[in-house]
Amino acid sequence: MASEQTTLTVPGPHGEREMRISSPNRVLWPDVGLTKLDLARYMVDVGEAFITANGDRPVALQRFSDNVEGEQFFSKNPPKGTPDFIRSVKVIFPSARSHPMLILDEPAAAVWAAQMNTVVFHPWPSRAENTDNPDQLRIDLDPQPGT
Repeated sequence: MASEQTTLTVPGPHGEREMRISSPNRVLWPDVGLTKLDLARYMVDVGEAFITANGDRPVALQRFSDNVEGEQFFSKNPPKGTPDFIRSVKVIFPSARSHPMLILDEPAAAVWAAQMNTVVFHPWPSRAENTDNPDQLRIDLDPQPGT
């Protein structure tokens, strides 16, 4: 049986892109009934502002296997099947370990991340071309359960 899917048209700097959303009715926020398609449409609506704030920066994606109440994991490396229009940059950590990290440069890239159940984005305070030198001060507030 084929899985349910839909396609969203996402405007961007290189024209419109058709982005496939699988399991669009998957409920990501059970308390309020918001779905993966709701998240993807939101990313289309705020895409330009999202890229203005987060584009051209290495980003870690906080993804959820089922919904926000379930298992979660971080995705830093470009996963298999990453679209050709999404670039990456090799970053070197203080431990001398290095690996590629995603760069989201257009709204369709944010919609693609939503397609993979990305709910939280963790952009670096530095730009892709100079990852060792932050150009912004960013405060990442991660409230713990019960706060």
